[in-house]
Amino acid sequence: MGADGAARYLELHQRLGEQVLRAIERLAEQRALRLNRLGLLAGESYLHAYAEAKATRGGLDFADAELETARLLDDDTAAAAVLMKLDCRWKHVLLDEFQDTNPLQWRILRAWLEAYGEDAARPTVFMVGDPKQSIYRFRRAEPRLFAAACDWLRQRYGAAHYPHDETRRCAPRVVAWVNALFAERADYAGFRSHGAHQAGLPGWCELYTAPAEEAAAAPMPFRNPLRDPPPVQSHKRAAEAAWVAARIREVVGRLRVREGGAERPARYADILLLYASRGDLEVFEDALRRAGIPYLGDRRGGLLDTLEARDLAA
Repeated sequence: MGADGAARYLELHQRLGEQVLRAIERLAEQRALRLNRLGLLAGESYLHAYAEAKATRGGLDFADAELETARLLDDDTAAAAVLMKLDCRWKHVLLDEFQDTNPLQWRILRAWLEAYGEDAARPTVFMVGDPKQSIYRFRRAEPRLFAAACDWLRQRYGAAHYPHDETRRCAPRVVAWVNALFAERADYAGFRSHGAHQAGLPGWCELYTAPAEEAAAAPMPFRNPLRDPPPVQSHKRAAEAAWVAARIREVVGRLRVREGGAERPARYADILLLYASRGDLEVFEDALRRAGIPYLGDRRGGLLDTLEARDLAA
């Protein structure tokens, strides 16, 4: 083949490999497109059936109430009557947890307040919120509305802004972690360093580093279900749950807890385990049981997942 032929072969091989990879990517995009199209068709059918069910029963859900309110305020013939009723009833407006407000809700509120113009009889507005605590994204909550609403209230109402950057809940070490995390975020320019009201409150922070995900295992061959048991795959958070259980065992009886002016060894009842969703609750409960740690959970339901129910359904 010679040196020139070998170089040419490698070049052609590389080009062919790149073309194959592009073809694989395009096939994946086509599959995703088909899946999205089917999902959107199913969603459209569901929404149509849901709207018919509400119309049949003469009912509204929460989103309908927001949308219909916005439509009333956009209708010149109806808006005057709606605003008059609001004006007669409400003189003071307290907006709590404003970071969970969605754009449509703010549009409704702003339409009401804008209708007063410079009228001295307009209601007073008191707004409280913390963009860091916005958790209702699934309901279209937009934490950036907090800054926009602050600016609007300053311009239209001459509102004063009173930032409160001191927590009465967390220990100084926890607050230090919060400050370090949010101070480095370019998408949260309005963050101000926080302090702890209880400066002498002890605290401890640890970071669990999850191992990198392993490559997908090779598919198992067909098996005889009467002879071979199904494959058992460990939960993706099993190692984390075992680590948490081990740390609890190390803390109990060793860490000193301040209570009533005196110190005592930590007990299991002093520990509260927080989790983001219930989807991974079972793996943590299993880890606590394996470690012999007593616990009280807030699991709701799960009757059909018990061993007795599974035996009956088998």
